[in-house]
Amino acid sequence: MKHTIILIICILATALFAEPEIHNITKIYGNGIAFSEHLIVTTGYVARHTEKLDSIVVMVNNEPIIARVEHSVDTILDKTKNEYFTLAIIQIDNSVFLNACEIEDRLVEVDEPVTVTGILEDDPRVQSKSFPAKVVADSTFPEYVACALNVRMPGGFSGAAISSHGKVIGMTFGNSTRKANTSFFYDGILLSEYIRNQNRPTTTDVSKCTYQVRSYVTVP
Repeated sequence: MKHTIILIICILATALFAEPEIHNITKIYGNGIAFSEHLIVTTGYVARHTEKLDSIVVMVNNEPIIARVEHSVDTILDKTKNEYFTLAIIQIDNSVFLNACEIEDRLVEVDEPVTVTGILEDDPRVQSKSFPAKVVADSTFPEYVACALNVRMPGGFSGAAISSHGKVIGMTFGNSTRKANTSFFYDGILLSEYIRNQNRPTTTDVSKCTYQVRSYVTVP
């Protein structure tokens, strides 16, 4: 309850001091994967590091916990070839403990069966949903940037976990604009390199280490 009241006060204060009829607050839904008790890795889209981020919260046990962006990266390798990646690490208050999963830094193989776990943006219960998928060959991105799945991600699944045998092996970041049933994910090798040596797992249940992240952004 305390966290909810603080969040409401922050949002109201932002709206009060914003210039009237010029700015609006937009809520962005996404997911993130806890890799230690206080840190979550997500996509740059969810963390909105390229825009004016007013506040960001993580839903823990259906309560909004205020968080902050600890680090973000937006690397454009080759715009003409769609080679890019955007990642962010967000940190929650040290008094709140997250369930963390192991991120396995290994190559995924084409035709490998995996499980996608995330939280839908329109789910009022904020409960994780899982469904099967398969890694497929796709040339949109080079292998060292991203891999592809044979499914289209539902709304709010950016930052959802890709897992196999209780270990996270990737994180989703978007759907293909050219193919109806194709989505993309960063593999565990890239994620592990980004989070360095901070991975401290506490659970093998991927549904418990996947959290909904909500960003509040000021837009014209």
